[in-house]
Amino acid sequence: YPANVEQVVWLAKRLDRLKVYGAGSSLEGQVLAKGAISLDLSRINKLLKLDTVLGVVRVQAGMRLKELNEQLGEDWCFPVDPCYDGTVGGLLVTDARGPACVRWGGLHGYLKGAQLVTADGKLLELNTQAPLLV
Repeated sequence: YPANVEQVVWLAKRLDRLKVYGAGSSLEGQVLAKGAISLDLSRINKLLKLDTVLGVVRVQAGMRLKELNEQLGEDWCFPVDPCYDGTVGGLLVTDARGPACVRWGGLHGYLKGAQLVTADGKLLELNTQAPLLV
């Protein structure tokens, strides 16, 4: 079980021929492909930043949605609820939705940036708040 992003990069570089999945809970009905491995990110589960002025929260992929909402407290909550106890990373990679998306929109609309590891072990920083170049 990787405990940080560096360990995920290390694994991806060595497992680049295999398809890697998230926590593998399949709470949304996914099926694990033959020959794939499940990468449990449950130890990479911290709330890194909460900016109540801007309404921005930064979490790690293994954090469960239920725990995120508990840490946000009564004044804040993540409005998209496709699966009450799925991991944030798993919900994002499957573009999970739920009945709340009718009112609040899908999960992808709340993503403002991401740090991700590619299959060949490259670490990418994505920022949707960067100015567009035309």
